[in-house]
Amino acid sequence: MKFVRMRMAVAVVLMAFAGCMGDPPPDGGVSTAPSRVSSVAGASTPAPTPVPTPVPTAVPTANPISYVRVGFFGVNCPGGGGPDNAERKLPVGCAGDVTATPKKEDGTDVHSRDHPSEITWEMMHGERLVSIYDVPGQPFNKHLIGRVAGPFMLCATVGGVMGCLSAEVTP
Repeated sequence: MKFVRMRMAVAVVLMAFAGCMGDPPPDGGVSTAPSRVSSVAGASTPAPTPVPTPVPTAVPTANPISYVRVGFFGVNCPGGGGPDNAERKLPVGCAGDVTATPKKEDGTDVHSRDHPSEITWEMMHGERLVSIYDVPGQPFNKHLIGRVAGPFMLCATVGGVMGCLSAEVTP
């Protein structure tokens, strides 16, 4: 009888222990039953390793220059007077001042800090009709003198955008 009681006690202990372990997997593989985690007093819990955040890359900005306006801002003839700037005429012997202005799509000027300071001037045709002079300290301006009657085209390129003045030297 003692033997039977002892067997029953062992069986109860084994069943209790088996209940804590969970049921074995049906295919005999590794159990997925949750495990117990205990901590030791005084031990530090490891902190998760931070995941690096990607550094944002600069998005290329669109060219602020929509077009370059090239035009007269003054025409002066010996003895005074001269045609209106908008007429795009430069009489023989008269001086005309030309400027190139980078413009936004809405027609306002692009601020000088927002466009390159380099400018390229090109006479597309009519080279023999006008004399062209630099204006000291003003790379965006040119000084012209009408020499021979006929059409000419003076272009300026700023930040990859070209604009042109199609004008005429008049007799």
